Amino acid sequence: PTRLQLYVECAELLLWEWERLRAERARLRESADEFIQRLQAPGLQRDHLQSALDHAVYDAHALPGQAADAPADIAEDTLRQHLTACIERTGLPHHEAIGRAQRFIDEYLRLRNGLIVPSGEGAFQTPHRSFQEFLAARHLAVNRIRGFTSEAPALVRQNYDLWQEVFLLAVGQAGLNNAVDAIDRLCPTTLPQTPEGWRCLCLAGRALAELGLPKVRRDEKGPELEKRVQVLLRRTMQDVDEHDTPHAPHRVPVRTRAEAGEVLDELGWLPDDLDAFLPIPDPARPAFWIARYPVTNAQYERFIAAKGYEERRWWSDAGWRWRMKEHNVAWRGEGPVTKPEYWDDPRFNRKGYPVVGVSWYEAEAYCNWLTEQLQEAGCKMQVIGAGGEIGNLSLATCVVRLLTEEEWLLAAGGEGRGKDEDRFPWDPPGQSTWQLPEKERAARIQARANVWESQIGGPTPVGMYPAGASPCGVWDLAGNVWEWTGSWYDEKAKGVRVLRGGSWHYRRRHARCAYRHRSSPDSSYYAIGFRVVVSPGSP
Repeated sequence: PTRLQLYVECAELLLWEWERLRAERARLRESADEFIQRLQAPGLQRDHLQSALDHAVYDAHALPGQAADAPADIAEDTLRQHLTACIERTGLPHHEAIGRAQRFIDEYLRLRNGLIVPSGEGAFQTPHRSFQEFLAARHLAVNRIRGFTSEAPALVRQNYDLWQEVFLLAVGQAGLNNAVDAIDRLCPTTLPQTPEGWRCLCLAGRALAELGLPKVRRDEKGPELEKRVQVLLRRTMQDVDEHDTPHAPHRVPVRTRAEAGEVLDELGWLPDDLDAFLPIPDPARPAFWIARYPVTNAQYERFIAAKGYEERRWWSDAGWRWRMKEHNVAWRGEGPVTKPEYWDDPRFNRKGYPVVGVSWYEAEAYCNWLTEQLQEAGCKMQVIGAGGEIGNLSLATCVVRLLTEEEWLLAAGGEGRGKDEDRFPWDPPGQSTWQLPEKERAARIQARANVWESQIGGPTPVGMYPAGASPCGVWDLAGNVWEWTGSWYDEKAKGVRVLRGGSWHYRRRHARCAYRHRSSPDSSYYAIGFRVVVSPGSP
């Protein structure tokens, strides 16, 4: 069931079925419907009373000065007012209707339900603020349906924090056309440049995800709205203009960019060139092609779906022993390893984000699996040309593997040692962001890489930082996640592998080209991922 369906079912249970369950335990026979009949209001039904209660909750929610993290008090006078109006519509005179309303409050709300309960003298509350927001949303979407498409976006703009959750819960109850129209009015028509515009754009995206894109596409406006929202979210996430050129200096706060990335991921967006490779020219070394991005959860999911953990042929002897019994049980659990360590953690398993929690052995097995996939396709792969166009390239033979430390440095645009030791991957030859004054240095790094100082608190989409691309066009070489390489940290000792690039959990100095990190092959930290290269040859 969807989140909205759960609220509907829980609210129904607490308001009407709560009484039935309590009555059965107390061996009482009167149901909620029988109680309503005893009010002796001709034609009065649950739905009528429910609408009146929703209206009262909406009024309480709209009052200024309430705490943002707790239910608001619903005045008994407000409940009585809306219940009286509801009962009057059955034909009873006002003085009788108000008596029936008070009776419903005293005998039913006070004693027989769990949704709107006494909270003090002359006041009631919902058991949790989320129920208050759901009931307010139902009133906005159902009882005020004629003005919903204009009123709901206006409320969000008036007080975003108060109405954002109500808006999300309301669009699912307002009917498809009304919901799409409301989202269309909320979403900016051009690239937003203000905090209000960014918030409304992100909320519009979340609302589309709440409705579900297959449903949205059935509406006449749906496809165009979906496209507009995704384009504006992508440009906000990447902090680029309408020509996809990165802003300089940056304009969108990095945490706003991260939020836009989360919403894009909820909408299923992935870069068009997710599976593409870039040639790395170097006359001193054999040709190789590097993946533009680190391996994402969406890509790694294909490996799992292909029974990558069960197929022995994709694992080295050491990797298979690790998978079956030599892994750290405290990290990976009892029994054979069947997925990355954080695969089921919502903080780390978004589709367009780099896969984390993978050991060196898992990265190696993925490469062996992908080698087989490419070979079965005739070693045909997507490549990005000098002008940024995506094309296809076929090799006579091919192997997918982890890049060496030297290849990582080449992709980052330099050797990373000596005069270049303070370079970042995006720096042109002879220039170093690290040498800038502190304020400018911090701003430039955080606009180009997800590092600890960004305070995002986790990985970000691999397509978030176009300004952080290396001169040859490789993204995310600095920050986000450490990348396993195929190189030993010490060629003589050969105990640990080199990690490169820094991560969201490490400070910006660790993202410099000069910084070498290391870890044992069995490590599966939540800040470690990997990237692959393709080279001619056989496994």
